[in-house]
Amino acid sequence: MRKTGFLRTPVFHNQGAIRRILVAHPYSSVGDLVLLLPLLEKIRLEWPAATTDIVVGSGASELLSGVGGLNRIFVCGSQNARIALFGIYKRFFRNLLFYKREIMPFDYDLAIAPRWGSIMSSEAVYLAYLTGAPLRIGYSATVDHGDPVTDSLLTCAALGGALEHETTRNLRLLDRALLIPSPPKDVTVVDLPIASLRNLAGVSKVSPEEVDFLKRVGGIPGTFAVISPGATRAFNRWPIERLAVVMRELNRKTGLHFYIIGSSLDAPLCADLARLVPECSTSIAGTTNLRCLTYLLSEAALFIGMDSGTAHIAGGLGIPTLVVSPFPTECKEDLPNSPIRFRPCGPYVRVLQPAHPTSPCSPNCTFGEPHCILQIGVEGVVTEALEQINRASRLG
Repeated sequence: MRKTGFLRTPVFHNQGAIRRILVAHPYSSVGDLVLLLPLLEKIRLEWPAATTDIVVGSGASELLSGVGGLNRIFVCGSQNARIALFGIYKRFFRNLLFYKREIMPFDYDLAIAPRWGSIMSSEAVYLAYLTGAPLRIGYSATVDHGDPVTDSLLTCAALGGALEHETTRNLRLLDRALLIPSPPKDVTVVDLPIASLRNLAGVSKVSPEEVDFLKRVGGIPGTFAVISPGATRAFNRWPIERLAVVMRELNRKTGLHFYIIGSSLDAPLCADLARLVPECSTSIAGTTNLRCLTYLLSEAALFIGMDSGTAHIAGGLGIPTLVVSPFPTECKEDLPNSPIRFRPCGPYVRVLQPAHPTSPCSPNCTFGEPHCILQIGVEGVVTEALEQINRASRLG
């Protein structure tokens, strides 16, 4: 396509030097982008003089406001593509047209496709390939026994990463591609706050829109908790009747008021929960953008929710965070939604899980309604919430 003139041939001015970097992450998941933030911070640290651009999905780009050193943010509407083709051909043409329209005028020395696993990584790998960058790195499709055909689009298809947390995988790609030295084995970022999320919260604190939002909802920093009852899949939802009991008990013991959050689609569920505990809760579902949500969470004393992007923001901000999950602790397979891979980062994060799946589920829950998650009891959630609040108070 470059020979026909359909695509421009890149021009490289600094042979061997990394001056321009593209990170290809064309996905809209809030949680996935939160787990990518430490990699973006690391890139800034390793190549402070380089210009870094990123491709992201339209659903999460606001979170990048706290990342220092980003130059261009290319927002792709991949979730809303209307090209009437199917499967791989649809992805091929969608990304080709997006690259030609948005990215083609710019040259890169390094293109990074950080997503691990063959199922979801192909779009990012293809965008990296289209840049023509002399260094194009990503994980091999063989890491989870996928078809290695896309490996030929990379100059380095890295191996490794099985049973690692997604944040660790993202960071380790740089040393597995031999771009930086290997880190010490005892260094981990999973139990640390995410600096760029805290930066975003700091920026929001001086933003009139976010400050006015907190005033409008009546939130006094440190005196409220945030509850997020929604989940994309029904089996990830803990019953709101149980959440209501937890909220009432924690209000009795701590005096916390609860703001119930969610998307506009979650608003009916959040309103139902607020009606169960009107004395200590307010539903603000459907009224927050990601910046307002980040600011609200940064001032909260506690977050309780399901496996969601909001939980990742809360944990990364360093506030006490409880996630109620249906994923059984006995399952050690490298599956999507496993807390081994995808639990929120942060120093005060606790994921509550059943020990075993409930029959007939195996190895993890696949029901069309709350099922394995029902093994998690109210008393355990209350106890863990109080423990994390006390721990955060002691350690500061």
